[in-house]
Amino acid sequence: MASFASVLLNLAFAVVGIDLVLLNFERIPFTYRVQPDSRKMVMRFVLALVGFLMLAPFLAWLETWATARWWHYAILAAGITAGWFDLRRRRRANERDSTGLSFEERAPSEFQLLKLT
Repeated sequence: MASFASVLLNLAFAVVGIDLVLLNFERIPFTYRVQPDSRKMVMRFVLALVGFLMLAPFLAWLETWATARWWHYAILAAGITAGWFDLRRRRRANERDSTGLSFEERAPSEFQLLKLT
């Protein structure tokens, strides 16, 4: 039972984490051109690495704590569910305010590039 509970917790953490990361995306990543700023990229990488190194042991401890007793698991499951519903509410509010996802701008056609028209 403990391994099944751990799998469910890991799945819940993954779903909530992905929803949290993609909450404010207005464009689909990697589908539009961006001029990379090396300082920002290095800073984002360092912050992501430090965040992961701090978050991973905490999530492992939380998983161990939750699988020790059934009521710990119920408390954590209720918290994850409440967080997920809050993220859904925020995403719907963002969708009402925005026009939707935008992909990469279309490149000019070959006729426009060669000035054939």
